[in-house]
Amino acid sequence: MADEPRPTEQATVPETSDDDWGGLVTPEMARQNPVWRFLEDNYPGQPTRTGLVEYTIDDEAAISLAPTGPKTLLINSLRAFEKNTGAGTRALNLLSQQADEHGVSLEGLVHADPKFEKEGLSKADLLKFYQKAGWELRYPDKVRRGLSEGKAIEDIRVEMIRAPRPTDLVPVATDLVPLVV
Repeated sequence: MADEPRPTEQATVPETSDDDWGGLVTPEMARQNPVWRFLEDNYPGQPTRTGLVEYTIDDEAAISLAPTGPKTLLINSLRAFEKNTGAGTRALNLLSQQADEHGVSLEGLVHADPKFEKEGLSKADLLKFYQKAGWELRYPDKVRRGLSEGKAIEDIRVEMIRAPRPTDLVPVATDLVPLVV
């Protein structure tokens, strides 16, 4: 989870290093990411103490993320302002829908923020939440190995990814038999 936003500052894209763009990600490069532009243009964003931007979605959830390439977004945190209201799911669905429409991959590291330990989800519950939303483990063998070695899920680095889904599924004409009238 991200630190609380500082409301007096203007939200900007942090300058970060990333392999997709071969180094520094500037605000101009970030604007090439269509999902980032969508959030930036439609939802209030505030910088966090970590330098990322947290967007408030419909006054019920917040997403902190950063573009890491023209077709990749790294989610740092997703938090619902009220637990068990579906707000987190709605915010993630909005982000996923935009990612699908623009062919953008979503990535993230699953971690439960100790600051929200009592009201937030455990790491195991977060893993289930993201899997239910169509996310997959980036390195499933590492997670399986850690669990088989007796490690708790909380002690294993869990990276997840969600590849964009086709938005306009068209039936493929295969093995069709012509209709004889």
